[in-house]
Amino acid sequence: MTEYLKWKSKGNVPHGPELRGDYSWIPDFLKVESMLADIEVKKAKIEEVKGLPRALPDVRKALEESTDRLAALYKASIKSFITNHSRHPDMMSELRFQLPDSLLRIMLMFDADQKKFWFFDDALLDECFKELGEIWPQDAISDSSRKAQRTKLNNEISALEAEIEGYPDYARQLEFVTCWRGLNSKLSEGCDPQGFAIVEKIRPGDFEAFQKLKMAEYLNPKSEVLPARST
Repeated sequence: MTEYLKWKSKGNVPHGPELRGDYSWIPDFLKVESMLADIEVKKAKIEEVKGLPRALPDVRKALEESTDRLAALYKASIKSFITNHSRHPDMMSELRFQLPDSLLRIMLMFDADQKKFWFFDDALLDECFKELGEIWPQDAISDSSRKAQRTKLNNEISALEAEIEGYPDYARQLEFVTCWRGLNSKLSEGCDPQGFAIVEKIRPGDFEAFQKLKMAEYLNPKSEVLPARST
């Protein structure tokens, strides 16, 4: 048995009375859709940039800066240790009671004068980073490049969002078009906004809008449902 789409009355087409007939709004609608798609592409690019490996020079710089910060914490821990055990006759013996992850235990391997761990000396670090350089990802970028790319993309997104604000009618246009696309997604043959067959001679305005909005891309070739029948 042939199945037909259930048609919509003109009043049930979202914003149909003001949008249907005069389709001069379509270019603006398509422009906004394009800008929104561009925004999504840029957001995806930002995530891609965020995930790129860090350039080795910046990795080493971060390691050295982190070591400097740890040195400052170490000094604070030493002063606290001295204060807490100032009356103890054998202060260093109290290190035995420090927890395994205590900063004081960890920093026993730290050269306070050189501000580095004994196993992080310059010669060894040079060798490590040289070997890492041979296998480091080719798409690694510097921190400054990552920041610049993200800033540029965010600025472009902000500019697009500001431009989109100049098209306040887009929301209701989208509701109208989304409903129309939904009807066509149920059919293998095109329909107008009410669900009737799209015939150029009968509904030239709808037919032209159908073409401009590329409604055919939303059709379902496997559907056996036909456009609604006129009563």
